[in-house]
Amino acid sequence: MLHSPLTKGFTQHHKNDAGFTLIELLVVVSIIGLLSSIVLTSLSSARSKAYNGQRTANLYGIRNALEIYYATNNRYPSTNGNYRSQCAIDGRVAPNSVIPGLIPTYLANMPLDPQVNIVTSQCCYRYRSDGTDYKFLFGATCPITTLCNPPPTTFIDPAHPQACAIYTPGALNW
Repeated sequence: MLHSPLTKGFTQHHKNDAGFTLIELLVVVSIIGLLSSIVLTSLSSARSKAYNGQRTANLYGIRNALEIYYATNNRYPSTNGNYRSQCAIDGRVAPNSVIPGLIPTYLANMPLDPQVNIVTSQCCYRYRSDGTDYKFLFGATCPITTLCNPPPTTFIDPAHPQACAIYTPGALNW
């Protein structure tokens, strides 16, 4: 078959040729975008639940260590009634000095909040004790979006509505 000079280099397209139309590609891309946004939303929720699970585990471990300390020494580790925080003023974290005398005998090391930010001093655990009573806070220095939402009902702190805590009855209003 001879080709005319006007059709040189052109080939005929048949309906059986493989390929996708622009509309088909746009539909597939939009479906992928929708699915990825759903997955990212569920991952964010899962991350928040994981943070709160870690905080809860930390609080149970710290409370157990404090009760063992009390059973051994007939008092809680004292901070002379002042709060001590994991976040130092100069931006360094000093987690093992938050509760004096607890580390390493009663607790291997002081856990950090899963969202602690040492630069902004956010999400730091805080402890206060006079030896007779104690309060251990978390969430008081966190941005509102990173608090334990909803807080575990056993850790609600009436004195600090934006925080959760473990405490003895005498430290309720600290």
